[in-house]
Amino acid sequence: MKKIKTLVAAVAVLALASVAFAADIVRVTGSPGSPVTIVQSGATDSGEVYAAITNGTTLTLTNAVIDCTGGKQVCVQVKAELHDAGATACTFTLQGSGDKVHWTATTPVTTPSIVWTPNGTTAVVTVTNIPVNGIPYLRVRTIVNPAGNTDSYLTNYSVKYFVK
Repeated sequence: MKKIKTLVAAVAVLALASVAFAADIVRVTGSPGSPVTIVQSGATDSGEVYAAITNGTTLTLTNAVIDCTGGKQVCVQVKAELHDAGATACTFTLQGSGDKVHWTATTPVTTPSIVWTPNGTTAVVTVTNIPVNGIPYLRVRTIVNPAGNTDSYLTNYSVKYFVK
């Protein structure tokens, strides 16, 4: 009986130690298990309405900011679909800033843009991990739906992120 109590106590100590250790490693902005949505078609964010993006068009955003303070990497998820047939890649371009006022023309991060390749009217998810190299803020600056997606607009799109 004494050996069982000792074993149970040892397991409890290890469980507590692993929880404390894990808390020091991972920092998540927002609720764990729920990414933060910064762009969503049909929604408004700080006065911006994100509408469908017709082919051959670039949507320029100003308020789709990712707060990376305290994190080393950002996981960014893009989910979207086209209104009709099309498979030409769309580009979601990012910019960096130290103060949320002055933004770089080109971001000095490893992945300054996210390429999303559509599959017609089927929703496609693209996830990428971006090392931020100490940059406190990123923003989605442009979303480009190229002319190759003839007569098909980008719809039902969203951009979500986790900072870790």
